Amino acid sequence: MKYSDLAFARQLQFKKQKRKNNLRQILLVGILFFTLPFKSYAQGYSLFNPTPPEKLKSMTTERPSKTSSSFTIDAGHMQIESTFYSLTKNNDKGVKTSSSEFGSTMFRLGLTESSELSLVASPLIFEKTQSAESQRNVKAHGDTLLRMRYNLFGNNPDSGSSFAVIPYVKIPTNDKKIGNDSYEGGLKSHYDSKLNDDYTISYLFEVSAIKKSDNSAYVPAFNSAFDFGKYLNSKAYLYVEIASFKSAEKNSSAKNNLDFGLIYQVTANFTLDVVTNFGVSKAADDFNFITGGSYRF
Repeated sequence: MKYSDLAFARQLQFKKQKRKNNLRQILLVGILFFTLPFKSYAQGYSLFNPTPPEKLKSMTTERPSKTSSSFTIDAGHMQIESTFYSLTKNNDKGVKTSSSEFGSTMFRLGLTESSELSLVASPLIFEKTQSAESQRNVKAHGDTLLRMRYNLFGNNPDSGSSFAVIPYVKIPTNDKKIGNDSYEGGLKSHYDSKLNDDYTISYLFEVSAIKKSDNSAYVPAFNSAFDFGKYLNSKAYLYVEIASFKSAEKNSSAKNNLDFGLIYQVTANFTLDVVTNFGVSKAADDFNFITGGSYRF
């Protein structure tokens, strides 16, 4: 065997071993991801020992703001947060895009007093793309998100401050090529603070690994959002939000938004919401309207 062939063989063996080591690390992270919450089952309420109704926290939702939430669902309970209708419009360099979404839903399940598992599915999307040369109409379903939420302190929406971390992975379940058909994921950190009986602030910072626009390789991306909220009365909550998303891909531009939302508490376990998001940078979608609701079991 020539020296060059031997060197190539060693290099190939090294790459295979490196891939195996990376796979082991991913598996270990995955095991930790799913088993960490179960270690605290004996310490209090859990999936198999649900929080009694009289001890439930005040209901909070992750929707419709971009800042998510630091508060977990009470152990042994489920919350369904669904988009009734969403409309997104954008006009970029003569290409007009309109997307309507129905029934995008997040299923949140309380595992322990400080952790939850959630799944997000987008079953029905209508997308229309129009330019001077062509027009494309697509009816499809979207990707699936799998998340864990770990509250590190606080977790009481009625007082003080709260902080949580949210690791997640995107599973490419879309069809009709409305997604990039790649696994992506990241880590969110979220802070909430109740300033007094009327005002709140929330902050989100997220680091993720996404595919380049040509789907050739992964690059880091950064997302941040800040919102300021006010309780108009015991049932209505209004917020204003500033959000920004930026990929590390070369020549990419930040997507900046200014958002306004209203959440109405119909009952102790049921809310309705509406939000309008406005793009304030060229890369962002021009307009987004969403309305939906949430129900806790």
